[in-house]
Amino acid sequence: MDITSIVELILSITVTIMALYGVPALMNKFGATKITSAYEIIKILVNAAEQVTKITGAGDAKKRWVIERLASYNMQIDEKKVSELIEAAVLEMNNTIEKQAEINKNKESE
Repeated sequence: MDITSIVELILSITVTIMALYGVPALMNKFGATKITSAYEIIKILVNAAEQVTKITGAGDAKKRWVIERLASYNMQIDEKKVSELIEAAVLEMNNTIEKQAEINKNKESE
């Protein structure tokens, strides 16, 4: 076996390994980045919807408002995932509000 055959064999093995493991790993990474970016945008939109629509119990209207605004970002994320991200952002927002209320209550009682 000459050096050219050895180099070709090594390159062939490397390309095969990259095709089997590297490409899926990169796709997973970029998919995760896309979801993280979408979540950050959705959090901003959820907070904005809360400010724009102060009506208690208007969750469906606020969700539609967020989805309409999110469409302008041209993100290719399925509707189910968008709904899950919106629900997560609402939960995070509500938890933050509750924590802040607890902090304020503790400060008042001091």
